Amino acid sequence: LRMGRCMLAAMSAGYQRMFAADAAHYARTREGVGGKVLKHELPRIAMGRMLGGALQSRALSHLSLQQDADGVDLAGLRDLTKSAAATTAMESLTACERVLGGRSFDASSRVNEARPNMHVFGVVEGEDDLILMGMVKDITDGFTTKYMAGLLGVIQAMNMGGDGKPLPAEQRILRIDPKSFGKAPGRCIAATLKLPLQGSFWKLAGWIVTNGITEVLRLPGMLVPTGLVPRYASLPRELRRHARFAERRLRWIRWAWLAINMHFQLELTRAQVPLQRLGKAIEHLVSMVVLCHHAAQQDVTQQRRTAGLRAPVRAARQGLSAHCRSITAAASLTLAHGRSTSAPSTVRLARISWARAASRRGSSAWMRTRSLPSRTRSNTAAAEANSSVRVAT
Repeated sequence: LRMGRCMLAAMSAGYQRMFAADAAHYARTREGVGGKVLKHELPRIAMGRMLGGALQSRALSHLSLQQDADGVDLAGLRDLTKSAAATTAMESLTACERVLGGRSFDASSRVNEARPNMHVFGVVEGEDDLILMGMVKDITDGFTTKYMAGLLGVIQAMNMGGDGKPLPAEQRILRIDPKSFGKAPGRCIAATLKLPLQGSFWKLAGWIVTNGITEVLRLPGMLVPTGLVPRYASLPRELRRHARFAERRLRWIRWAWLAINMHFQLELTRAQVPLQRLGKAIEHLVSMVVLCHHAAQQDVTQQRRTAGLRAPVRAARQGLSAHCRSITAAASLTLAHGRSTSAPSTVRLARISWARAASRRGSSAWMRTRSLPSRTRSNTAAAEANSSVRVAT
């Protein structure tokens, strides 16, 4: 049963290669405005997206299967493998439809036959958002149990009445913050005084100091060129900095999780959106690392495709950071009005903020691309088109 998610990822890779092959054949043979469809930039970008999704799904499925064969039970890795494969499958289906047009909906088209499977990948073997939240809980359970148990236990005890029964919902306090002090100063002061008596409180303080010093000592190392770091010597030159970027951001995820816990505190037991978005960020970063090391064992066209995928993945990671910040702001806003952080208005506000941030970053990236010399743009596009067509064929 645990191989089901790896199987779906492998199937997703095959489907996406099929989409790319059909789109490449159509683009090479179909005459459009100004010549063959393949000459145009948007179809080439769409084919690159399909091939990139296939490469990502294959790399993650290979890693998950290899870890299982080695006796390493990484349930979280299988979760994000399936989620990433299902996401890229839908994106590749959309990209293929953009190239083929209405022909992709013909009854005899194999793209049309595959469409139900692409939609079902995201909900079978665990719905994507739910398994991402499960993955986050799996990899953070040790941290929460060891370092946050004291704080959560003190807040939980603060919500118990003198008779040992829980207080009414409107009198409960889920976070120790200035608003809670204004609502129930006596209980908050008592809880604050109890915190230093908890052993996990001092463990958390030691963790923050130790890891903070470690990160400060690592700062000068960021100035060392990636090519001089032995850890990345086995990777091709164009992939080294991408792997280093993803690994650095994965280390910083620890601080993001600490910040989420300190902000939501006991409320995190029922807040789903922060867990889901953090899981998506981890999924993107792990995919970057796995892609770099997987492509290093492939031919140069696969390495070029991986290097081309890095820009949208980094943009997505930045968009996720903005999304998490907007969720925090929205949560504070709704709590001020006495509503739950899972209220529809909160989710809409977070989505709007994230969409605006992603739109601004996308526009900036487009302007930076357009600022390149025309010869550079045309050469890059030609190289991408040639590699995409060769791999698809």
